[in-house]
Amino acid sequence: MSLPRSPRLLKGGIVLIDPDSGAVQRVISLQYNPEKVTRSFQAKGVGGEGGDRSQALRLTGPPVETFKLEVEIDATDQLEFPDQNPNAVTLGIHPQLAALEMILYPTTSHLQSNNSLAQAGTLEIAPMQTPLMLFVWSRSRVVPVRLTELSITEEAFDPNLNPIQAKVSLGMRVLSVDDIGFNEKGGSLYLSYQQQKEQLAGKSQGGALAAFGLAGRGRHRMALTRASNSPMAAAPGSAPISRSYRRCSPGSSHCSSPRSRASGRPASRFVLGSMASA
Repeated sequence: MSLPRSPRLLKGGIVLIDPDSGAVQRVISLQYNPEKVTRSFQAKGVGGEGGDRSQALRLTGPPVETFKLEVEIDATDQLEFPDQNPNAVTLGIHPQLAALEMILYPTTSHLQSNNSLAQAGTLEIAPMQTPLMLFVWSRSRVVPVRLTELSITEEAFDPNLNPIQAKVSLGMRVLSVDDIGFNEKGGSLYLSYQQQKEQLAGKSQGGALAAFGLAGRGRHRMALTRASNSPMAAAPGSAPISRSYRRCSPGSSHCSSPRSRASGRPASRFVLGSMASA
C-alpha cells in the first residue's frame, strides 16, 4: 500500500536582476518561510483630506503597497554535518546575512569609480544604480520592490563568535509604474503583478445585498417621509414638523406625502437605501 506523497513546499525569497537586461544576478531563498506576511496599502487620491469633492473618487495612480515579514536563519542543521557544510563551520550564517545586507550597499567598485570622477573635477556624478529586487511569494506574487527596512537580531554564536542563529525583519515597498515607468523591465513586471490581482479579483464570488439588510420585504419598500416648514427646521412658534413612515407600492411614481401642518406644502421624502425587492 503506497502512502500519499506530501505536496512540495515552495519557498519564498528575493531575486536580484539586472534592471536593463533582466538577467538574474542573485537568488536569495528563505531558509524557512515566515509564519505571516503583513501587507499595507495607502491610496493615492486627488487633493488629500478636505480636497475638491468632485475629485473624491479619482486616483492618481496605484496605491503605495508595502510588505513586512520576519524570517529565521539557523545553521544548527548544517553544523550536524560539518564535512558537507564547511562554510557553516567556519563562518556560521555570516554569508546569508551578508547577502541580505549587500542589497542596501553600492559596490566598492562603484564607490571608487565615483571617487575618481569627483577627484577629476566632474561636476555631475550619477547616483549608483543597484540591481532590481524582486520579492517572490508564489507564482501569483512576483513583485518589484525596494528594501526599505532591514533589522537583524543575532541570537546564538559559535565559539569563534560567528552568528549561527538570527531573526531578520524585512520591510519592502512595491515599485509601481509611478516609480520606475512603463518602459523599464520593472514596470512590465509590476503590470503583470497588478493584472494577476485583477484576474484573481474576478474569480471572487460576489455577495448579495440581502446580506446587508438592503433587500425589501415582499413587494414593498420602506420610505421615510418628512414634512418641513423650511430646508432646515420649523420656525419658532410654528406647528411641529410631522414625520411618518410609509410603505410605497412598486410601480407608483411616488409615495403620497403628508402635507406640512406649518405651510401646507408637500413634505420632502427620503428613501432609505435601495429597499425595493427584485
